[in-house]
Amino acid sequence: MLVLACVFPLSLDPIWPWPPLARNSVQSGSGELSVDDVTFGFDQLYEHNKLWAQQRFMGVQCQQDPMDAWILQEILFDCRPDLVIETGTQNGGGTLFYAAMMQLYDPTARVLTVDTLPVDSMKGMYSIPGFCARKGCLNATDNPLWPKHVQFILGRSTDLHVLKAVREAASKAKRVMVVLDSLHRYDNVLKELQCYHDIVTPGQYLIIQDTKLDRIRGTKSAKAAAHAFMQPGALGDGKFRLDKSREYLLYSQHSDGYLLRV
Repeated sequence: MLVLACVFPLSLDPIWPWPPLARNSVQSGSGELSVDDVTFGFDQLYEHNKLWAQQRFMGVQCQQDPMDAWILQEILFDCRPDLVIETGTQNGGGTLFYAAMMQLYDPTARVLTVDTLPVDSMKGMYSIPGFCARKGCLNATDNPLWPKHVQFILGRSTDLHVLKAVREAASKAKRVMVVLDSLHRYDNVLKELQCYHDIVTPGQYLIIQDTKLDRIRGTKSAKAAAHAFMQPGALGDGKFRLDKSREYLLYSQHSDGYLLRV
C-alpha cells in the first residue's frame, strides 16, 4: 500500500537527526573545529564567492544549494505532495527542480509559483556578469515540464489576488506543501507564514528558505520569523514541529526552516 503522507509520532518536541553524530569536531592546522565552525565557514565562502550564482538545473539557473536540494527531493518522495506552492520564482530553476522530481512519483503533480517579475526576465539578474552568455543558460519556461506541471502567478505573495488563486488551487489538491523563498526580510516572511501556514495539509512541510541570512547579514530575517512563528501561543505552536532530522547532512541554508504539519 502506498503511503501518501509523512508519518511521525505526534509529540510536539522537535524531531532530531538519528542516529546522533559519531563526531562533532575535526582537527585542522589551526586547532579543533566544531561542526558549526566548518559549516558556517563554508556558508560564508559559498555566499561571498557567489557559488549559488553558478549553478544550473537542466540548463536553467538554480540557486538552491546542493545539500538542501538533496533534502528537498527526499522530502518530496517521502511525502508525495500533489501540489507545491512556492513563493519566489526568480528564474525558475528551483521550480523546475520541484516539477522534475514530483512528476517521477505523480505525473499529474503541479507546482504553483509566485513572483513579482516574469520568469524569463530574471535570467542573468542574479548571476555573475557574462556567466549565462558563456554557459548558454536556458529559460525555465522553454522546458516541456513547465507548461505541463507549473502555474506561474505574477504578483506579491501576500497580494489578495495571489492568495485567492493559491487557495483555489490548494482546495483542489489532497497533499499541499509550501516553500517560502521570496523576500527574506523578517516582516515579509512573518506575513507569508500568517497567510500560508493553514494551506499546508497534515503530514506535509512548510519550508522557510535561506534562514542562514540572519547570521550572515547580522540582521533579523527569515530564521527570526520562523522562531516567532513557532513560539508558544503563536500561529505555528501545536500545528507544526521543527524537523531537525532534515538537516542531517550538517550544512543547510534553511536551518530551523523545515516545519512539519502535524
